[in-house]
Amino acid sequence: MTDQDNAIHALHRYFVWANRLRQQFEDSVRAQGLPPTQEGKALREWFLVPFFHLSYWLATLYVVVDGWRKLGLASESVDALLDPTQLELFSRLAYVARAHTQHADR
Repeated sequence: MTDQDNAIHALHRYFVWANRLRQQFEDSVRAQGLPPTQEGKALREWFLVPFFHLSYWLATLYVVVDGWRKLGLASESVDALLDPTQLELFSRLAYVARAHTQHADR
């Protein structure tokens, strides 16, 4: 296998992990039910688990998108999803997600 092949396999693993984190995020939102109608501790607790999954999903997905571009991969269907204007918003969301998880580690 070439270095490029190894990198593509690694990228695929990240994609699989990102997809699993997306599933966990969606499952956690469904399991939580509707959010409390009043702000306060109950609402913060309601967001805790879904935000955990969302943060790691976005951060991992950002790695996949970044890896796709750095490896120079191309596919009409994938590249259509990687619209530069949409990616700017996505990169900001991923940055916020990473910043919050890094801040929580301190």
